[in-house]
Amino acid sequence: MSRTRSEGWKHGKIEGHANEARTLDRLGAEAPLRKLVFAALFSGERVPSDEYLTITDIGKLRVDTLLGDRQFPKPDLLLERTESQTAAISVKMSLSGQAWLVTLDRFFLIFENLAPESLTPEVREAFHLFIGGSKNVIPVREKFNRAIGATPSTDLKIRMQEIRQQRLSATTMSACFPELADALVQFFRDNIEIVTQLTFSRGATKDSHYWANVILYTIEGVGDFAFNASTIAAKAKLHRSEIVFGDKNGGTTIQLPTGFLQMHKGELQFHHKLGSIRAIM
Repeated sequence: MSRTRSEGWKHGKIEGHANEARTLDRLGAEAPLRKLVFAALFSGERVPSDEYLTITDIGKLRVDTLLGDRQFPKPDLLLERTESQTAAISVKMSLSGQAWLVTLDRFFLIFENLAPESLTPEVREAFHLFIGGSKNVIPVREKFNRAIGATPSTDLKIRMQEIRQQRLSATTMSACFPELADALVQFFRDNIEIVTQLTFSRGATKDSHYWANVILYTIEGVGDFAFNASTIAAKAKLHRSEIVFGDKNGGTTIQLPTGFLQMHKGELQFHHKLGSIRAIM
């Protein structure tokens, strides 16, 4: 059955809530799954028991953000082991998919709160050119037009995509503004631990009580996998040298240790990949 984009989004939200409910039921009924989560929570240390106090679905809860508004937090479920030990669980039910979608303006504001020195003028320009979109390209319109005019031999498919999306591929940016392309990759190498924390654990959430500390994959036909969120971020930092532009379509992604970043309608769309995460753990 085909769906419009709006219908697909609504279906995804409904299915997501149903998945969270199924995982909540499984956590209540299956001691091995609770042990898996607790083992991730305590970074592999021996867990004395699988007993717990409560399991709460917070998938529809809105919480305060660093930016003064309210949004959904990263965790879907809270599994309280004791009054002082709670697994805030982000549930993933596919091998890969969207982990964080954020506007460029909002991404900048979050980083201004956490690591303002990393947002140099060059980095900001590079983001505007690479993420693009009709709004984001405005501050760098002159550079965008100059790059398009200076690279007439660009593959037609790539050029049409650049013009349609109002953004530069890595190939075009590297040819015309190599210092900006290098600055963008270096930004992610320098800040990958924070970026990974934001993607999987924090988002813009202010209260650490609502930061995910366990990432739980439950995939039918594949199995269950649980990871400590802080460990994922620390391991990503160890693999920061692997951060590069993707090589498809002229380079429209940035490959990260835990997945990749791409542009989606002028926003930053961070994707998770179970295979990538398992490879660095």
